[in-house]
Amino acid sequence: MAVFKFSSFWKSVFLIFFFSLLVRLIYFSVPRTYPFEPQPGVLISDASNYDEGALNIIYGKGYQFGGWRAQKPPLYSIFLAGHYALLGRNLILVKLTQALLASLTTIFIFLIGRRLFGDLVGMLAALFHIIYLPYLQYTFVIMTETLLFFLMTTAIYSFLLASDSRKFHYFTISGFAAGLAVLTKSSAIILIGILSLWFFIRFLIEKYYSQKKFFLSTIIFLLSFFLTITPWLVRNWLIFGDTTLSTVGASHFWPATNPKYGSWNPKAQNEMYYRFGQNVNELEWEKAVYKDAFRMIARYPKFYLAGCIKNIQDFWRINPKRIIYLIKTPLSIKFDEIITMWASLGLLLLILQKRLVHCCFFLLIIFVFTFENMTVTTVDRYRWQIDWLLAILASFPIAMLLSSKIAKSIFTLFFQKQ
Repeated sequence: MAVFKFSSFWKSVFLIFFFSLLVRLIYFSVPRTYPFEPQPGVLISDASNYDEGALNIIYGKGYQFGGWRAQKPPLYSIFLAGHYALLGRNLILVKLTQALLASLTTIFIFLIGRRLFGDLVGMLAALFHIIYLPYLQYTFVIMTETLLFFLMTTAIYSFLLASDSRKFHYFTISGFAAGLAVLTKSSAIILIGILSLWFFIRFLIEKYYSQKKFFLSTIIFLLSFFLTITPWLVRNWLIFGDTTLSTVGASHFWPATNPKYGSWNPKAQNEMYYRFGQNVNELEWEKAVYKDAFRMIARYPKFYLAGCIKNIQDFWRINPKRIIYLIKTPLSIKFDEIITMWASLGLLLLILQKRLVHCCFFLLIIFVFTFENMTVTTVDRYRWQIDWLLAILASFPIAMLLSSKIAKSIFTLFFQKQ
């Protein structure tokens, strides 16, 4: 439901990009420490791994870090390596490049909201992405998030455009962007299932595609995706005699199933290496870890189930103690909790309005991401992958409220008094 018509589409896009970039540069201009970088230029943990992988690529040693050659997908290290090769190892310049990517992501969020619900929803969702503190902060962190969100929004917007316009080249772009997202963070592979299943549901509900064109579109999308990730899979096959997207999932899954740990920590990581990593390659280690993890689930099912329930509570911030505290002190509510509440209202409105295609789109995203994060210990930045989508859903009822006759009457009365 478009409420405001802008005089120029491209003017709106430029202003969104400019404002997003300006806010990020202002934020960056204030000296501060960032996650995974306790001192300027000193990287630790995952950030150090990506940096080491990039340097090894430049020095001709191939993609690896700490002896691992397939623990994480390579694209972010390739992104850093390209930056280092052109401009030197200057982390400030990397962060400024990421600020540009984040601002482009803001545009795609606007376009997705606009395509689903209209201009006003797109603008509100873009504003959320501009001012939401975690997105601001992680723009300047040497981690995958900024590149991942840019590729995810590109893939989703291209897919929405493709399914509406029925043009094959948009499916190709979407599959390519989704493949790059998976090469940035392997868990993004769920995006392929979400988009493919939603497209099938939309085909069944609206029947606006011929069967032939539907299957051809799906094949083009999936083929573009698989062609994008194939070089990485072939590389791993040549090295290990087997293939995988990454082995990092095993190192998070095993501690979640083990009553001794319950979640990832350095001690759990060390035990995995010593117990399963002797005289085997990475992929053999991964299989051994998963095998033992499933054995522990069978042995301690109640423990793992309790962990899954806790992970859902952590992912959605619905811990019973937190809910009781909010009832007693409602002013303590956090920004992301407000977004979740409005998003819930938006989903309810979609159901009441019988907008089944839109409803299925958001329900699939919510369900699949919840299930993925339920199986392992979740952290805040995993929820950020869909917070911007929740902001689009939350903006829908807000836009309806702002465009209602009552709101317009209040605005008119206020400005007349002024």
